[in-house]
Amino acid sequence: MKSQHSPALDGLRWFAFLAVFLFHADESVFRFGRYGVQVFFVLSGFLIGNILLSLRSQTAVPLVERLKTFYIRRALRIFPLYYFVLLVIALGGSLHLFNGRLYALPYHALYLTNFYLVFTGAKLDSQTHLWSLCVEEHFYLIAPLVLLRANYRRLAQVCAGAFIIVALARTANLVVWQNPRFEYLSPIQFDILLAGIGGAVLLRRESFVGLTALTLQRVGLYCGLSCAAICLWMYFPSTPERAAQAVLFPPALALATCALIFALWNGGLEGLRAVLSWAPFVYLGRISYGLYVYHYLIFFLFTRYSTGWERVLRVSLCLLATITVATLSWQLLEKPFLKLKDRHRYGAIDPGILRVAAQSDIPAPQSPRPLDGGA
Repeated sequence: MKSQHSPALDGLRWFAFLAVFLFHADESVFRFGRYGVQVFFVLSGFLIGNILLSLRSQTAVPLVERLKTFYIRRALRIFPLYYFVLLVIALGGSLHLFNGRLYALPYHALYLTNFYLVFTGAKLDSQTHLWSLCVEEHFYLIAPLVLLRANYRRLAQVCAGAFIIVALARTANLVVWQNPRFEYLSPIQFDILLAGIGGAVLLRRESFVGLTALTLQRVGLYCGLSCAAICLWMYFPSTPERAAQAVLFPPALALATCALIFALWNGGLEGLRAVLSWAPFVYLGRISYGLYVYHYLIFFLFTRYSTGWERVLRVSLCLLATITVATLSWQLLEKPFLKLKDRHRYGAIDPGILRVAAQSDIPAPQSPRPLDGGA
């Protein structure tokens, strides 16, 4: 496997966050921004897939030890920030500084926010975005158990089956259930995450689920063009448009994003890679976990009752405030916990994977060279 660091993936992560941010700024204008979450999912699947597929080759290390190390490192990456934010919500709500929706805290704490939103229809305002963190956490509980044990043939069957089952479920929701929050359910996003894992497998094998590296690029191009067409179509609501958006768009976006990540990782798309690798974009991508978690909470403080040019100004200030808070969080809260990962190291893993994952919200093994300087 090629050993390299791809700063472009950090830049891509920043633009995925920015898309979500703009969606929350004005849903009517930036409708497509909501799918920045799916780009995050594919990135996560790709990076975590790389780590787990490398871990599976360490057969000299007992499976239980590999799982324990993985979960500890994962917890050190995501829990400090996540539960700190829940503490802020609890204190702010108790002191009546804002509506903390305290009744939802047990669901947040147990990573069940997404199921709560789907089955109750409750409004959580500034806490709604936590649904996506629940999806990823559920996936990371399951993914190691599959990737560290299943052979590639079985893994291909799982991926193909997931795409088919989820497509049928999305269709059923469109026609029968018509629940607008159906996509919050974890299994309904697993096909997106598995697309990223498929890209990771293609770094090691000539083909996977009938795709080679070359066909992935071609399929990704066609899917990308289809996504662009559907995005334009979204501004002219109709029944076919809703079907395309609900059923076709998510898997098409997943495959297009997977092809993009695969190309960037392997040194392709030089112009785009140069733009995404610009130092400010790379840094913002590194702190994108904090950007995502904090931004919607800050949004409600800055922009809730503003309109017109005042809202544009407040949205701009909100973005600056979010970057500031996320930077402080990275330096003062997250980094100290990341240093504890030195006590729970993996065995030998490709250094290119290590560095990219260490700068993301994916738990990355430490090498002798510090890697925690960078979502």
